[in-house]
Amino acid sequence: MLTLEEAAKTLGMTRRQLRRRLEAAKPVLAPYLRRGDKNRLLLDFGAIEILRQLQDAQARGRTMREALAEIQEVLRGNHGSQPGPDGGQAPGQSSAASDAMALLIEELRARIRYLEDENRWLRKMLEDFQQKFPALPAPAPRRPWWRFWSK
Repeated sequence: MLTLEEAAKTLGMTRRQLRRRLEAAKPVLAPYLRRGDKNRLLLDFGAIEILRQLQDAQARGRTMREALAEIQEVLRGNHGSQPGPDGGQAPGQSSAASDAMALLIEELRARIRYLEDENRWLRKMLEDFQQKFPALPAPAPRRPWWRFWSK
């Protein structure tokens, strides 16, 4: 997940430009946006890929609305493109989807490595704690609190 600053740097635009694009494409990007600590907006690599496609469509002369409609059609699966004759991608498609998938896989692998390291550290801390403070004996049975009044 990328912050707004990191995403803007990745896409080669200012933070303000990215904010405007996010507002315009909110219905399309909603599943790819999250809130982090201190309510910061976080974008996953799917959002980055959609924003890149939006930039490409605008560079081809499409308006923002046309580009968003085109991207929504592709996301819904109604774009009607079939694999090419060699079984690969259709001629109009780029390898951007595979690049985005590779980025997502790498992000997940990094997250897994981080969690495994954290898990090892926590287990070590637990072992150290158990060595420092061995199991305490069970408390002695206590008489019920109401016995004080009965004689």
